[in-house]
Amino acid sequence: GTSDLIATPESVFLAREVIAPNDPYNLIGVPSAGHIDLIVGKNAFEQVWKPAMEWLKDQQKKKLDAALERDWELTRPPPLFESYNIAPTTAVPVVLERDGERTCELIRWVLVPFWAKGVPTKLSTINARIETIATAPTYRGPWKRGQRCILPALGFYEWQVQEAGKQPWFIHLADQPVFGLAGLWDVSTAADGTVLESCTIITMPANPFMAEIHNSKARMPAILARGDHATWLGGDPAGALACLKPYPEQQMRAHTVSKAVNSPRNNERRLIEAATP
Repeated sequence: GTSDLIATPESVFLAREVIAPNDPYNLIGVPSAGHIDLIVGKNAFEQVWKPAMEWLKDQQKKKLDAALERDWELTRPPPLFESYNIAPTTAVPVVLERDGERTCELIRWVLVPFWAKGVPTKLSTINARIETIATAPTYRGPWKRGQRCILPALGFYEWQVQEAGKQPWFIHLADQPVFGLAGLWDVSTAADGTVLESCTIITMPANPFMAEIHNSKARMPAILARGDHATWLGGDPAGALACLKPYPEQQMRAHTVSKAVNSPRNNERRLIEAATP
């Protein structure tokens, strides 16, 4: 190939559509490096391919944001956010309902309970176990107050114990390109009046698919069916609890990924690509 084959980012985008036509949200990303020769040729990488990839990333983000706003019935556009390796305490997109609006806001992941007065505790509040969300001191408050939320995701990582060590996997869904993890959120106010909003992800016993991957603890995040969003966010406690069920394993997909994901310093799209043998 030569650079004459593709002269603009738009035509690269068209080529990408041929390569990945079954991706309704255009979340697959640009073709892998193995496709570069077929599309633009090596000599055109700096002049065409790199600018095209940046253009594609911008288009992806816009389409994802538009899809999230439309399909999740948000009252205003979601905040700009992109990460492929989210570390605890990061502010992450969270969908919640308050004051009659369903919004997506950036909220600290790792819950700080209201009674902590804005100071992170030594408790592990990255995840909340479904077995104790209604009784544990940290979670029973937001559960009783109906402070339930949804964390949008393209996928998540889990680690499998093997003889050679822990192998990371990337898990995603066949029926929901962007899906929601069930969570709780809370508000904690410091002595100086600073307000800290934070959240946690609910976990449950793994289905057979996830139990094979997460073989050390056999747990999985609570993944919501798209039709359960309204009930989870605004329903009564009994209805909300009924939304928390193991996701159908026939709709789940997974592949191994590079161990580079073990370091939060690494945060590139390549992290979710399948590991090479």
